Amino acid sequence: MRWLALLLAVVGCGFRSPAASDAGGGSDGNGANCTPWITRGGHVKDVCSTPSNGASWAISSPGGTYNTDDRTYSAGESPPSYPVIMYDQVEMLVVSVESFSIAAGASLRVVGSRPLLVLSTSTINVAGRLDVSSQRQQGPGAGADLSGCSAAGNGEGTADSGGGGGGGFKNNGGRGGNGNNNANQGGQGAGSTSRPMLYIHGGCPGGNGGTGGAPAGVGGSGGGAVQLTAKDAITIVGTLHAGGMGGQGATGGVGGGGGGGGGSGGFIGLDAPKVNVTASAVLAANGGGGGAGCRSGTGAGGQDGQTMNVVASAGDQGSCQNGASGGTGSAQVMPTADGGLPGSYGGGGGGGGLGYIVAWTPGGSAFTKESGAVVTPDVDRVMAIEK
Repeated sequence: MRWLALLLAVVGCGFRSPAASDAGGGSDGNGANCTPWITRGGHVKDVCSTPSNGASWAISSPGGTYNTDDRTYSAGESPPSYPVIMYDQVEMLVVSVESFSIAAGASLRVVGSRPLLVLSTSTINVAGRLDVSSQRQQGPGAGADLSGCSAAGNGEGTADSGGGGGGGFKNNGGRGGNGNNNANQGGQGAGSTSRPMLYIHGGCPGGNGGTGGAPAGVGGSGGGAVQLTAKDAITIVGTLHAGGMGGQGATGGVGGGGGGGGGSGGFIGLDAPKVNVTASAVLAANGGGGGAGCRSGTGAGGQDGQTMNVVASAGDQGSCQNGASGGTGSAQVMPTADGGLPGSYGGGGGGGGLGYIVAWTPGGSAFTKESGAVVTPDVDRVMAIEK
């Protein structure tokens, strides 16, 4: 049934399934020859049904953005792409190319409601920066906050309210701080969610702070999701970033609002016969910090998830009089997000939990991580083909 659902989704997108040839190859949907190969993660069952049309995607300049909703690349020609229904009934977008690379000093930011899977019939090399993180200044990354997340609790109360709970994914989010001398409860941190199998899923949002006489802090979005799948090899020299968004600080007024919870880290997947993470590489799916609660003034927002193995700092009460700081976000160095500190007035938001980094390779020696590489959280290694 899963294969049938995927096949129907592919055919429904305007290209046909391949017909097998006597040599074991097939048609890629445009009449071109295609040699079938098997992905270990099982995200694309039939690689010949997503034709690359001979195209390669080489990112050579900074500042470009790819949108998985309208399938456009802001800094050049858009690559071939095809929406596919995943097993959780949510669409992912597959970009199918002969090769994919990001040069040193170049960057690609990916946004939109659909997670991104880059499917290469040869190699993938990232020497620059690939960014699916969620940030307060730039908005959510691709595929963040999809259905299926464990919900973070909102802060309680209509004055001197509790903070929102942090988003959870690989681990729990932090609890929001209580407000009004513990009379108003902070939201519960969201629980952890099992590693996504056979589909791609971004991180999960934090809860909102309780409303006071002025706007409460809004919870941060979880980090986005990107899957890199190559027939031959993947080499990471640069940065893959899927951090969660920091929670917003409350704006004080008459009565105190609670801070927003931080979003969890997102999802980074690597699927190839050989995966090499070099000494200069950074792979990060850290949680965002919780925002500050506030009664009079403006509480600071939590820091977005960081690209190093450091926690995202909590939003402090800053210019807010009579508020409370939020909680730090998760990183490998501190995998449990701290909840916001209790407040006499508005409580702080809880920190966001970790995301997932997953590598599918044939064996342990096929995945290498050189000394000096920054990987947070640790990579989940999968050596059996997932079906």
